[in-house]
Amino acid sequence: MVVFAHRTIAEGKKAVRIFGRYPDGSYCAYTGDEVVDAECEITCVRLSHIVDVESAVCELADIQLGWWAICETVLSPWVREEIPPEEL
Repeated sequence: MVVFAHRTIAEGKKAVRIFGRYPDGSYCAYTGDEVVDAECEITCVRLSHIVDVESAVCELADIQLGWWAICETVLSPWVREEIPPEEL
């Protein structure tokens, strides 16, 4: 499975704060920071790599297509919501 991930997450430098599943079945893992240059900041990695660097996403194994979950801090619970159309 493919995950569109912020490079800092893929490198283990920042935590996942937004994790979701696009309608096409691909996943996303973002920091919650604004993405200025997607070509430089977003990379594709395997889902197993994201699980290795951020095991908390395992709680979201049943996330529905077109939904994501947001976690404000490491101690906050994941809050699920539909991905806004402008983010698709």
